[in-house]
Amino acid sequence: MAVVVFKMLLCMLMILSVVSCGNSNDAVGDYRPSLVMEGAISPEAMRHPNYAGELVALRRGFFRDGGLDLTLAPVGEDDPIHRVTSGRDTFGAVGVNSFLSAVNEGAPLIAIAAQYLRSPIVFYSLNRSVSNPKDLIGKRVGLQAGSDAEVIYFTMLQKNKIARNLLDEVPVGHGITPLLTREVDIMPGDGIYDSAHLTTIRTRYSIIDPAAHGVSYLGTVYFTTKKTVSENSELVQAFVNGVIRGWEFAYSDKDAAALDLISYRPRAFDVRSVQGFLKSRHTYIKPEGMSYGEYTNAQWQEATSALKRLGRIADDLNYNDHVSFEFLQRYSPSE
Repeated sequence: MAVVVFKMLLCMLMILSVVSCGNSNDAVGDYRPSLVMEGAISPEAMRHPNYAGELVALRRGFFRDGGLDLTLAPVGEDDPIHRVTSGRDTFGAVGVNSFLSAVNEGAPLIAIAAQYLRSPIVFYSLNRSVSNPKDLIGKRVGLQAGSDAEVIYFTMLQKNKIARNLLDEVPVGHGITPLLTREVDIMPGDGIYDSAHLTTIRTRYSIIDPAAHGVSYLGTVYFTTKKTVSENSELVQAFVNGVIRGWEFAYSDKDAAALDLISYRPRAFDVRSVQGFLKSRHTYIKPEGMSYGEYTNAQWQEATSALKRLGRIADDLNYNDHVSFEFLQRYSPSE
C-alpha cells in the first residue's frame, strides 16, 4: 500500500513539475516590445549618446506614458532587418538604403519615423579652397563602391550636372586614411566622426556638404513589420510618440538630457563630452526647418530614384507601399 501511495505522490509531483515548467516557459516567452538599432552591436554601444532620443525616452518614461514597456536590444553580429522580420524584435532602425533594399527583396516592413533625418556623409579635402561639387572636376576622388556614400556621390553629381568622365575616380575603402596619405584629393567621410578625428590630429580640412548643394539625403529610419502596424497600431503610435519626445527633450533641456545619458555609462562620459556629441549630431537629426522624426515624401523620392539609377532596386518599387506617415501625423507629445 505504501508503495502505491508513493507512486501516486511521485506522479503528482511530476505532473506539477511539467505544469510549472510550462508556466515558466510561458513567462520567458511573454511578449515585450524591443528596439534594435544599426551600429548598436553591444550593450555598451547601444548606451552611447548616438542614441540619445531612445535613451532619454527610456529614462524619462516616455514610452511607458503610452503603455509601451520597451527594451533596447544589442544587434550583435546580426542585423536589425533580419531580427525584426524574424519576429525577434519589434522595431528596428537602419539606413534608408538598407531599408529600401530589404523591401525590394520582399521584406514585409514599413517605415514609421526617422531617426537621423539627414545622412552625415560629406566629402573631405585637405585643400582648404574646396567647397563646391564643381571643385571635384579634375581631382582624384575616392569612390566607395557599393556604399551609401557612393549613392550620395552619384546623386550629387547628377543634381549638379557633373559628368563622371571629368573626374579621376579612385576605388577606396572606408575610413579617411587615403586622404591623409594623399592617395586621393577628395573622399567621402562621416561628418561627425571624421571631422572630430581630423580636428583631434590637428589636420586642416574643408568639406563639400551635399545638403548645401541640393542633396539632403535621408539618414536612418525606424521601422516595424506590416503585421505589427495592422494588428497593433496603438503600440506603434506609442513608440513613435515616445521616441520623438525623447529627441525633443534631448535638445530642449541639454543639461538634464546629459545627466540622463551619463547615467547609462557614468565612467565613459561626462557632461561636456555628452553635450559635444549632441551638438555635433543635431544638424543630422533635425535639419533646420524640419521636425524630429518627420521624414518627407521628397526625401523618399530622392532615395528611391537614386537607388533605381544605380540598379540597386527595381524600377517598379513604390516606396508608398512601405512608408507610413500616419503615426507622424498623429504624433502627440502629451501621450
